[in-house]
Amino acid sequence: MQRLEAMVQRVTRQVQQNSRNSSRPPLIDLPGPWQTVSPRAQWTSTGEQPGYEGHSRVLVVEAVDVVVSVNLERYRYCQHPLPGEDPQP
Repeated sequence: MQRLEAMVQRVTRQVQQNSRNSSRPPLIDLPGPWQTVSPRAQWTSTGEQPGYEGHSRVLVVEAVDVVVSVNLERYRYCQHPLPGEDPQP
């Protein structure tokens, strides 16, 4: 019984170790109560705060002079053939 209790204590100490209290890397940390979502993480992916309307440029289709159709036959870097046909590339 004492041997089993000693083993349980040893395993409990190992489980309680994380990157903050040992030399273990952060990747092995289990999710814990200290890992909550910060208020910053609740903002949108572009960095503005919730409720911010933002700015954007208006697309002016009338200002387009020339439309250039680009039909590539191969991928740009690996030069493998592109599969399929796009009716409106």
